[in-house]
Amino acid sequence: MGNTISARKPKRSKMAKLLEETRLDDIRSQQNITTLKDNATVEQALKMLASKRVLSAPVKLSSPPPDAEQGSGSTIFGFVDVRDVVSSFFNTELQGVDLKSMKMLQRMRILEEKGQSFALLALKDLPIIGGGGC
Repeated sequence: MGNTISARKPKRSKMAKLLEETRLDDIRSQQNITTLKDNATVEQALKMLASKRVLSAPVKLSSPPPDAEQGSGSTIFGFVDVRDVVSSFFNTELQGVDLKSMKMLQRMRILEEKGQSFALLALKDLPIIGGGGC
């Protein structure tokens, strides 16, 4: 009887197995999940999130890759979160603007002006979407 080392496959945890084997359609059939399209504007996205009373949602590709399996999650582009949208607004549109030194009415005018153009941006054009699955 020689000592032999058996090559065993490491066991996957139950959670890892569940995450790997669960499809988006499996979850969606049980719940009503709010999703947004990547070509939706910031304004449309924020209105949808507000109407559903949620703070974040997955963003789906408006044109999924041809080999994307329905419900596999490969059509998910990223996530959008209200806090990230506001942060993106301040970091892109208001960079270099010193709001603290301005009077309130002047601040409000600048926020309104910059906000109108920002609201027209598509979600896919925001730096917070995609990449690492923000």
